[in-house]
Amino acid sequence: MKVKVDTAFYRDLTMAAIHALGEYHQVMESQLEALKTEDRNKIPSHIKNLVLDEEQKMAEWDIAMDEHTAKYDMLFRNFFRYSFVVLVNLFVESSLRELCCAVQDLKEITERVPNPRSNIIEKRKKFLCEAGVSVSQELWEPITTLTKVRNCIIHASGKVSRSNSKDEQYLREVAKQGLGILISDIYSERELHALYREGDMLVLEAKYCTQIVEDIAKLFELLCDAAGLGFAAPFLVPRRNEPTDIPKTTI
Repeated sequence: MKVKVDTAFYRDLTMAAIHALGEYHQVMESQLEALKTEDRNKIPSHIKNLVLDEEQKMAEWDIAMDEHTAKYDMLFRNFFRYSFVVLVNLFVESSLRELCCAVQDLKEITERVPNPRSNIIEKRKKFLCEAGVSVSQELWEPITTLTKVRNCIIHASGKVSRSNSKDEQYLREVAKQGLGILISDIYSERELHALYREGDMLVLEAKYCTQIVEDIAKLFELLCDAAGLGFAAPFLVPRRNEPTDIPKTTI
């Protein structure tokens, strides 16, 4: 049976993209930390060159450090992780549509692939299940959480109490599970560096961003297995627990 090129290479391209998402996250986290250290190291020499007495220099130091912390720990870090989670959610929605198209092609299904305006992931999941492509519900649970986090960021600017009541309750429970999804409390002794230094804000740790990429990799691997979609060009995708450098290959 002949299939479309997009179908034949679906697994290769999807897993390569997920791998790239993971690398992108690692690189950006590393770069932000390097920029933070570089900026921090400039503060002493800047203050030393100011014509101020010691008390004034201490005050200037406090101001500089406060600005430094606000920039790198409050703004840049939260901006990046919020945007990364939104990007991952968009990727999942798009990749599920492409998977539905591949399954439609492979199984010669006449039913149209859903292109909904809401509940996108659930409706594409339903299409796949009806086509005989299903995996354990446990594999979908991180995607449910991802969508709730994304919705809070997009629709409530990260403010948990402004989410709809079901999402708010869900996020408060998730925040207790040690996944790297936290909710800020301005009265807590732990400094979370929430966006805008507000209470009741979503704070994402790096480990959550790392884990969600691993979770979607596992989900799509098993979905491809269930659909009968293998690798067409295995050298394109680094395997798990293998070096990430992709060797030069002559095609």
